[in-house]
Amino acid sequence: MSERAPAQPSPDWKAHAYPLQQVLIKLQGTRRSNKTAIVNQLEIVRSRLQVGEEKGSEHDDDFGYSFKYERAVDGPSFFDEPCGYESDLYPAEPRS
Repeated sequence: MSERAPAQPSPDWKAHAYPLQQVLIKLQGTRRSNKTAIVNQLEIVRSRLQVGEEKGSEHDDDFGYSFKYERAVDGPSFFDEPCGYESDLYPAEPRS
């Protein structure tokens, strides 16, 4: 299987849209966690971002969250491959 090189944005598009702003959010629950508890973590992250926090975490190794806001990222986009500044941890999902 040959690896496809990621498409590069055109210079005009980069001039229009870059640098990108990116937010990486990691949420985790245990097998006993319900969806509501995990969504509540997302709400906490939203609230923390809204008041100006740019990174943070709260977890007990099994249940919790972490997040990081990057104000200016030269790319690539999360929606291209590899996936932004966390490419080793979160490769892009296959395109359908």
